[in-house]
Amino acid sequence: MVLGSTRASQKKSASPSPPPTMQGVSSTDGSRSGGTALVYDPALTAHRPWLPHQQDERETPLRVETVMTQLSARGLSQRCTLVEGRNATEDEICEVHTSGHVNRLKEARHLDQDNTKEFEEQFDSVYFSKFTYETSILAAGCACEATASVTSGQYQNAVAVIRPPGHHAFPDRWSGFCYLNNVAIAVRQAQAAGVNRILVLDWDIHHGNGTQNIFEGDKSVLFISLHRYDHGKFYPEKPDADPREVGTGDAAGFNVNIAWNEAGLHDIDYKYAFEQVVIPLASEFKPELVFISAGFDGAENDPLGNCNLKPRIYNYMTKCLQSFADGKVVLILEGGYNYDSTANCMSACVEALLGDKSSHSFNRCKRNASRKTLASVELTKQHHRRFWNCLPADDQFVSHAREILEAASEASGVSPELQATSGSDTSSADLSGDSFAEKDIEAETQDPATPAENRQQIAPVASSSPGAEDLPGTPAPAAAAASVEGESASTQSPSAAATAAIATSSHSDTVLEIQMEKSMSLLEQLTLQAAGDGSEGYLVCPKADCPHVASLPARDLPDSVSLSQACERCEEKFENWLCLTCHAVSVMPSSSYAIFF
Repeated sequence: MVLGSTRASQKKSASPSPPPTMQGVSSTDGSRSGGTALVYDPALTAHRPWLPHQQDERETPLRVETVMTQLSARGLSQRCTLVEGRNATEDEICEVHTSGHVNRLKEARHLDQDNTKEFEEQFDSVYFSKFTYETSILAAGCACEATASVTSGQYQNAVAVIRPPGHHAFPDRWSGFCYLNNVAIAVRQAQAAGVNRILVLDWDIHHGNGTQNIFEGDKSVLFISLHRYDHGKFYPEKPDADPREVGTGDAAGFNVNIAWNEAGLHDIDYKYAFEQVVIPLASEFKPELVFISAGFDGAENDPLGNCNLKPRIYNYMTKCLQSFADGKVVLILEGGYNYDSTANCMSACVEALLGDKSSHSFNRCKRNASRKTLASVELTKQHHRRFWNCLPADDQFVSHAREILEAASEASGVSPELQATSGSDTSSADLSGDSFAEKDIEAETQDPATPAENRQQIAPVASSSPGAEDLPGTPAPAAAAASVEGESASTQSPSAAATAAIATSSHSDTVLEIQMEKSMSLLEQLTLQAAGDGSEGYLVCPKADCPHVASLPARDLPDSVSLSQACERCEEKFENWLCLTCHAVSVMPSSSYAIFF
């Protein structure tokens, strides 16, 4: 899939006349402390489509021109202070990218009309012009200047209205309209300035795969990405966007993917993810500086994101992130391909940075977070409870999943046997029923093929998490909420040790699923029970040569699975296996076809 493959015509905003410049924006006088720095340079418009085959490209100068025009029209740019941009130096760039990558970008300046298209086709969703290199190093330098304006203490926060975007750029390759990773280069400069803990929040609708690749082994950077995944079928269509990708080595737990598996996301879905994951993790991590990879292709009417986010949610998310690091936030433009929607959402973010009382109300939001949102957020929490103390199961997920199970049971005549847990106000569900089937799981919890070494086992640790302002229809957080203004529920750092990988197989056609007219996948049901009794459940695919599969008809499967049952030999309750032939519980697998819990 090509990121820019959507060719439906979009009515482009007329080019401002005159083009956006820095007129009407306060100039830097070197004496101001606090406030908002705005970094923009009209030369960022130099890289543009110039050949006939490039005319449908959506990453154009109008993206930043329309933003600057609207900031001025709303009187927002006049309240910011201009910090002049500059070119990033090659040394700064090579803190992130290889010298070969930089040299290839330089050489692309010399492509002629005849060989430009052939050169572009070697890569993923990029186009080249005579000014690609110059514009890219200017964008990276502007990101660095925005960062320096905050780390120096001269400004409280900063916004960089730049292009081309950067979060798909890897150390040695470009993709997805991105040539240099602007945020990563800026983060390295902040680290060089002595910043020890940095939060990078990427809300672009596409996974920030380049940024993840650069920082997945760096535990001083907590990278959180909220993105469409669609089970690996949404750009960039790579398994590294999966929630199981938690980081590498002693940085395991510092890479967090909240992966949506549907289009049409709404504000409430992002607010729920912030309440359940982003705010608790940021509180526990205690960043000293916050970067926002601010892509607006999740906004309503964007031709690539196909979602329904409004300016109010971007204002809300910005305000939430200002609650950390003493308000030191650097917001850097990434994607966004409906020019007016991008400008509206960026304006809402700048209002937040300037400290304006929000004019964006949630009062008319009547819907709840969707079932798929609940499942996506819960899966992310499952894969990170091992490393953090602040991610308890959410009662809303449990009750929603239970409703689904009850409805499915009623339709099929199979009782879910829901039982209240003694001494608890939550409930656990025995997985029951005598009708199981062996088939592919095609549900929102489906796991695409991923290397086994990247699959981390999780053990939950309950704790309170900070809340956020109430939104009608928003599920309440599971634990007592602390203030969103930044009080941490825990001071304990994430564990640096990763646990053993879950055994897996490429034969996903023999996993279990309850056969009901309306059913949850087994993984969803295991998650439901885990949320009720504090355990964790995982389905393990059988080996191709498992001798028990052929001799194990569905009617012989256990009527229920107790995830809290101790091993019959050592009474251990962690990392146990249930043999589906004799139903004995053991520390080690009794057969190669087993449920791990």
